[in-house]
Amino acid sequence: AWFFEITEFKDESYVVSARSSIMRESAGDWFICLYEYNDAPKLSHWTYEFANKMRYREDAYVLKTNYNDTPEWQQEEFLGKPLMKEINMLKTIDPEMYKSEYLGFPANLGGTVYKQFSIERNVREATHNYIDITIGADIGGNDATTYVAKGFKPQYSGMESFDQYYHKNGITGGIKNINEYVQDLLEFARAIYVRHKLPITVYIDSANLMFIQLVEEMSMTNEYRFLMVEKSPKMTKFRHIKKDKSILQGRVDMNEIMYGSGYHTIDPKCKQLIKGTLEREYDKNGNPADDGSSDVDSIDASDYGWLKEGDFIYDTIMNGNFIPQAEQDTNRGDLIE
Repeated sequence: AWFFEITEFKDESYVVSARSSIMRESAGDWFICLYEYNDAPKLSHWTYEFANKMRYREDAYVLKTNYNDTPEWQQEEFLGKPLMKEINMLKTIDPEMYKSEYLGFPANLGGTVYKQFSIERNVREATHNYIDITIGADIGGNDATTYVAKGFKPQYSGMESFDQYYHKNGITGGIKNINEYVQDLLEFARAIYVRHKLPITVYIDSANLMFIQLVEEMSMTNEYRFLMVEKSPKMTKFRHIKKDKSILQGRVDMNEIMYGSGYHTIDPKCKQLIKGTLEREYDKNGNPADDGSSDVDSIDASDYGWLKEGDFIYDTIMNGNFIPQAEQDTNRGDLIE
């Protein structure tokens, strides 16, 4: 069976139903399915999870390809000169659209919130060279519970999100209660402390008073004395943000500055944070959406880890007191040569 442009299906269930019907009617002991489609621009689209599941099947082969995988003469022969000219023009004037339409990568299109976020610039393996470490904790009931660890580089010359814990009851394996989430946070923090030997400040959503109390009690024991617990300053207003902007939009604007400058990078292992950052959109009222359409929980946990130092980070960036990691890598390459 050949399933062409499966992105047109509403969700995977339609494909499963159609495949089952065809397989029942087929004769013989083998069956082949070909799924062919162009990647959707948003990582929230069901086909991304579908492809990930297929990678775990021993009887499946997953290949991602685009026109650049063929020689130029073949590109021109297959696509034609007018379309090749259009593609090259789009590459220059609208790189995000080019990434989505012709390279098959997720892209910041339309109403996405974090337009300055770039996989190439902001997703990088962590250096683990820190002078300060924080963990932002967002605790969910029906929503996800997630912890994002951040490390500040020497002289606060950059910030890295280097690890993440993520669990959603009924979705990512089993049902957990508040005591289990507290224990998971403690184990997550202890593993970080064992590696870095630095005290860790944990910022917890101020709405979760019972969770805060339980973690505070554990932080007073010898085993977890490296932990300092604070309520998240999520209502923080930054000096440089205009007064007529909402607190939430102020956080978005600050993230844009950190992403655009390269100050904030995220390790590839923080998959949920990367996914949520790529997917978040504005709602019909022009506000950053918090309606379950993207992983806002990971974004909140990430924000909690830097909010208290927001003004200081802004001044550091604007005063040019840091070198983006990409430039450091380039300089290191020059020295090697």
